Amino acid sequence: MTKTSAAAILIPNPKARLFDQAREVMRFHHYAIRTEEAYLQWMRRFLLFHRNRIESSGQQWRHPREMGAAEICEFLTDLAVAKGVAVSTQNQALEFS
Repeated sequence: MTKTSAAAILIPNPKARLFDQAREVMRFHHYAIRTEEAYLQWMRRFLLFHRNRIESSGQQWRHPREMGAAEICEFLTDLAVAKGVAVSTQNQALEFS
């Protein structure tokens, strides 16, 4: 088996909803159910954070596909500053993203 064939890649069903796509990818990679649940919870928190921020500022909602590093940094900064999350947790989240 070559290195390229060992690193299997899955392209989730583009017609499926965002969370269903995420579940499909995590199950393809054999993530534990608890890990899947935790990641989906962080996705929900990320989306709620940006929805609430956008509603309060009157801006237009952007699909998560259009979001990037800037939105991730805003979310992680809010976790560290407003929510008091430990620096090590923020660093771990940065490494994951």
